[in-house]
Parts: sequence; C-alpha cells; structure tokens
Amino acid sequence: MSEDYSWLQPKYLPPGLKLAAAVDGHRAGEWGEVKGFYAGEFHGEGTDDQIAIHYRLPHNPRRHQSSVVISWVKDPDLPFVGTAHHSGVPVTVNGKPATYFDGAWAAGPGPDQIKVLSDGAAHWSRDHEHSLTMRVGRGIIGVRCPRSLVPETTELFKIMSSISAS
Repeated sequence: MSEDYSWLQPKYLPPGLKLAAAVDGHRAGEWGEVKGFYAGEFHGEGTDDQIAIHYRLPHNPRRHQSSVVISWVKDPDLPFVGTAHHSGVPVTVNGKPATYFDGAWAAGPGPDQIKVLSDGAAHWSRDHEHSLTMRVGRGIIGVRCPRSLVPETTELFKIMSSISAS
C-alpha cells in the first residue's frame, strides 16, 4: 500500500484481523474481484482517487463476506456501494457527523423492496453487514463490516474512531 494512505489504516481492529489486500486507484471503484477481493466500495468506476483496504482472519476462504473494509474516495458525492438510495442514521464519531447503515441492499424480494432494472427486485437486508461513512477534509471514508466479525455497533464505531482522519 502506498505511504500516501497510511493515514487511513485503523489503529483498532477486532482481534485476529490482518491486512489482506489494498486496492487503489480506479480498480477500487470497479465492481468485481480484484486480488481475490470484491472491490467497488464507492460507486466511481474510473475514479483514480480512491482506495479499499481489506482486513480478514488468516486462512478464511470467504473473502468479502469475512473482510472488514476501510475505504476512501476523494469525491465526497460518490455513494457507498450497497447503501445508495437508502437513508442511513445520522450519528457522531469523534465529534464529527457520520452516517450509520444498519444493512445493505440485497437481491430479491424482502423488506423495503425496490424495483431494480426492468424486472428485478432488491430489498434492505440487515443480515450480513453494516457500515459507517464520514465526510473528511480529504473526501469520504467508509467502514464496512460483516456482522459475523463485528456484530456490535460499538465495535464498528471504535474502528472508525481509530482512523486518524476521522
């Protein structure tokens, strides 16, 4: 990982998590597998000023379902993948405004269902992950955690609080 992004590394992570991959530049905004991880943390394909840093338990084959991801993008207007068009809850982290999302969009019918494309559906799922986003002077930071690794909201806040830019 570039020295330029060392400020984005959290000082706190739940026990056992290790740096697994850092994807920067336009590849961090492309949806798909990069270095064995799903990138696409902020909608911004082709935007070079972004990074996604993945932390996971060693020897865990589930990759993105078991990765805590710290993301940053320079453009503060880009939406966080999986939460776009859903209202989060305004919260405060380190005295600064942030937004908490208690889930993410998932394919198929379910609660808070919306129509996608011409004949599809998506619903708001609280089963797998939750996240925080925060605007900072450099852009926007996102922390996305699977509930299996970080079930408590307090732990999610602790991770975000430990990032020097937050």
